[in-house]
Amino acid sequence: MFQATAGDEFEMLDENASWVHVRISGLSRGWLRRSSVEMPEDFGSTPEPQSAPAAAQTAPEPPDKPFQVEKEQITSFPGDWGPLRGKTVKIISVQEAKGRPNETGSQAKLEYAKSLFEREYVELTRSSTTAAGVVVVFDSEDGGMMATTLPILQQWKAGTLSDEAMWRRCYFDPPDMFGSSTTP
Repeated sequence: MFQATAGDEFEMLDENASWVHVRISGLSRGWLRRSSVEMPEDFGSTPEPQSAPAAAQTAPEPPDKPFQVEKEQITSFPGDWGPLRGKTVKIISVQEAKGRPNETGSQAKLEYAKSLFEREYVELTRSSTTAAGVVVVFDSEDGGMMATTLPILQQWKAGTLSDEAMWRRCYFDPPDMFGSSTTP
């Protein structure tokens, strides 16, 4: 937690009647009381600007998915996990799908991340990339982050790692994101 001071500016991600969801820096996000924030007059009335060249917008998710991809970017790993520390990764920011009362708990996050890991493995191995791994960030109140390396994904896709073994080799923040067991 930290305190914002007058004049601080943040990227606004979402809003409701009482709160404003902002990106503080990198993957750090938070909610501010709307009454404490000076909102731009045109917020919500104009299309969002295009992302920086390092980020790519993605196609909308199918209607049955509980989550949707907000943004994808290639950048430095934001955590302190040894296998990816200081390396370039593909970060996929995910939000709960609006207007869909689907289950978004631990198991749903795990299944959605699994589908993204499968998709990204195919994409990253087909292209020349500097990404050493994939990070999925769930941007929600009970969010979290999970990461894996390309070698782990390669072993998993080759069948030498089961789903369970692959998850045990992944990084989770918070560590208990999927409950108290070591295997999600």
